[in-house]
Amino acid sequence: MKTKLFTYSAAVALLAAASAITLIESCTKSEKASPKTLNSVSAKQVNGTVAYEDTIATNWFKRNSNSLGSLAFDQASSVLLSSGKVLWLTGDVYYDDLNSNGTTPCLFNYHNSILQQPSITNWTQSSTTNLTYDTSPQIFTGLSPDYYWPANGVEIGTSVYTYLTTMNSSTGAQLAGQVGVFNESNNTVNYSTVTLPNLMGVNFDNGMFKVGSTVYVYGNRLMDGYGDTRIYVAKFTTSSPASWTFWNGSSWATTMPDTSTTNGVVATIPSNAFTINYVNSKYVLIYTEFVYQCNEGTSIYGAKSTSPTSGFGTASTIYNIPDEVDGYTPKFYTPMIHPEFSSGSKFMFTYCINNYAPCIAQCISSEAQPDYYRPRAVWVPYSVLGL
Repeated sequence: MKTKLFTYSAAVALLAAASAITLIESCTKSEKASPKTLNSVSAKQVNGTVAYEDTIATNWFKRNSNSLGSLAFDQASSVLLSSGKVLWLTGDVYYDDLNSNGTTPCLFNYHNSILQQPSITNWTQSSTTNLTYDTSPQIFTGLSPDYYWPANGVEIGTSVYTYLTTMNSSTGAQLAGQVGVFNESNNTVNYSTVTLPNLMGVNFDNGMFKVGSTVYVYGNRLMDGYGDTRIYVAKFTTSSPASWTFWNGSSWATTMPDTSTTNGVVATIPSNAFTINYVNSKYVLIYTEFVYQCNEGTSIYGAKSTSPTSGFGTASTIYNIPDEVDGYTPKFYTPMIHPEFSSGSKFMFTYCINNYAPCIAQCISSEAQPDYYRPRAVWVPYSVLGL
């Protein structure tokens, strides 16, 4: 879940005036815009083992040359293609926008992009390219001035189906979501293939994956603005991707359950950011500690179930993020599980840093730090979650 109406990224358009930026800088830590050293703390031990940072993938996300296209972004969902390539779908992104001193402008210049990695083993940055359509790296378009954030996706045939969170450009509020069908042959997107019913305020951007010929899609409804999140699930088949059904608590139906009740709720978590995916024949839930800003926590939790609709039980802490600058910890969110990057004994997930505000100003002298707006990768041994 990318609850950006509570983040800098959604509100930044409302803070574009110079007076607003000046106000932000005046009430935060005063410092130069030079890069800071990230300190490390130990990950929490769970069941005798620990989850740990994947430095290879994390360094791959540190794209510090304009020749590399997408440089910094706040979401990293991956789609393994039948060709062996991997598509990485990003949210708001700085694209070819690095200043000569290694900083970026204060505001990203696109709302989405797609990176194409040649294989799951190739982590050479220059081997990964940005896909473009009509010379633009922003593949998902058509809502101007509003915009799309692509979430998780699956390949069906030669197309990638992805849920699109639709955003109001004026207010940063989420609008009704829809499905985009990305054509791998020409990078076009069809927005009318799938017509969704009234989703009753649920945003299905928390997981989309195949189990055999069935595709499960997970969504959220944040009940009170403080982390009381209800999780819902829908499904469709690869042979009929336009026919979604929704779990209502006892069966699958063609309409969403009444979200004013608890009908159809798969689980409830105290978080504003989570993901679910299929790992080692289990349904794995990962969510972050509830944070709005800096210094509000470092924990990431995990749970598993043998069912897509229930049974996640009590979550345990599987990781404490090591990110820290001058004693401050960041706002972090958008966890994503990447089961294609598994070794048979561990799986990879990513989370994203959003900023260190208000402890450290997001924008200083019209410059921002790209590493404060990038994904980090983590390996989770199966034994940590009993997989």
